[in-house]
Amino acid sequence: MAIDEAEGYDGPQTVHVMSARLSPSSAPPAAGHRLTPVGQATAAMTPSAASRLKAVCRATILNTMSPTRQEPLRLVDGRNLLQPATKAERTRSRFTWHPGLTPPEEIPVHQTWGWLVDPHGRVLVMLDRHGVPSLPGGRPEAGESPCETLAREAEEEVQARLSTPYPLGYQQVREHGRAPYAQLRLGALLRGLDSAAPDRDTGEKYQRVLVPARQANLLLGWGPEGDAQAHAVSRMWPSLATRPAQYVPETGLEFTEE
Repeated sequence: MAIDEAEGYDGPQTVHVMSARLSPSSAPPAAGHRLTPVGQATAAMTPSAASRLKAVCRATILNTMSPTRQEPLRLVDGRNLLQPATKAERTRSRFTWHPGLTPPEEIPVHQTWGWLVDPHGRVLVMLDRHGVPSLPGGRPEAGESPCETLAREAEEEVQARLSTPYPLGYQQVREHGRAPYAQLRLGALLRGLDSAAPDRDTGEKYQRVLVPARQANLLLGWGPEGDAQAHAVSRMWPSLATRPAQYVPETGLEFTEE
């Protein structure tokens, strides 16, 4: 449940109370309704309404994994004040997804991120100390290939061991006052997750979460581009048997094909 408050003459006042549950993907829509991917839905909403929906989706995913730790999510004018604004929100970045392609030479690659999938069809998502979700990845170092960048960042950030990554495409980013740049997206199967450890660059120890690919953008909140990327991952490994979302134990996980 999310409780949205706004400032009134007598202090904070509750203006929205929202709840959500995860429905099976095979459940048909109610009469007069249609199913819309969450990224498309948020793109069509006002920023405040989109922020509310993203917050509820994230809280629903995380509460589903840990029923004993459920707490109301408190928002103020649609925002969770415990979470800082993302870079996209601060810079009003615009994203264009290019599936299955590599960026042209004139567009530099600033980041490489990975959709890392376990043998049960779940994507590895990392949560920072504020609860902000992201995928493992980062900036390439001099002389690195995209696969080498992802393998290094995945080991440093989430202690992940991977199969050979496969290119999914790239995302072109436009920010005010900057030339366009590219973020590569790779997909790879997870071989194992070692014990959690602080990132050597930042000192932060990330919470690790495994989420079914079709639900990943409910947690990430990456708009239509996130919908398209999650769909590409689901198509790349369609035969994997999906298991429910879960937190990764501090001691890690080993995976075996079933």
